[in-house]
Amino acid sequence: MDISFYCGQCGLHILVPEEGKGMGAVCPSCSAELIVPLESVPKREPPPAAPPAPQASTGPAWAVAGVAVVLLIAVGALFYLSKTKSAALQQESDQQRKTSSALNQRLAATEQLQTQLQAELDKANQRIKELDSATAQLSQDKAVIEQKLTQAESDLEKSRQELKNFDASIARLRVDKIELEKSVAQNEQLRGLAESQLVKIARKLAELQTENEQLRAKDDPKPAAPLVPPAPAK
Repeated sequence: MDISFYCGQCGLHILVPEEGKGMGAVCPSCSAELIVPLESVPKREPPPAAPPAPQASTGPAWAVAGVAVVLLIAVGALFYLSKTKSAALQQESDQQRKTSSALNQRLAATEQLQTQLQAELDKANQRIKELDSATAQLSQDKAVIEQKLTQAESDLEKSRQELKNFDASIARLRVDKIELEKSVAQNEQLRGLAESQLVKIARKLAELQTENEQLRAKDDPKPAAPLVPPAPAK
């Protein structure tokens, strides 16, 4: 709802939206600085016009009476204008007091809101500091974990290398085992051949001993000492 009031200098009727109450304004007619009232103000009625002066008589008494009447009318008009002006000034003063009170209330509400916003801002800054501290701690923990992870990867690589070396050693041992088994088999085979040769030699010695005994028996009737074959190699 618009606020209706009149310019205090030229009397122009002015309409202002309700959102502008208590704010400053300028009269579009006379450019006077105004304050928008908090509520609509009715139009001020102009003072009644002074009655026409009576016609002057030719006599001096009538002239004095006419001047007195004119003076009384002028004094009454001045008194009425003074009372009207005083009432208008009082009304404007009351309106300015109301406007000032409303502005003070708005200022107090604004200051209270500013205090609340400052408190919320302080809480937000404190929360940001806490988050920054937590982020720094997390960064340190991350660096420590990454360092431990790097060390674990290095140890794992060493273990893998040692495992490869161990596998290579096992492979070499297996090859050596195979070679040793081959050598043992060859030795067993050679031992079998040697034992077979010894058996043959022993048989041959026995045959030679028998022939020798037979020959000696023909030449000399004394018995000869038996020949002992050599023991087989172990």
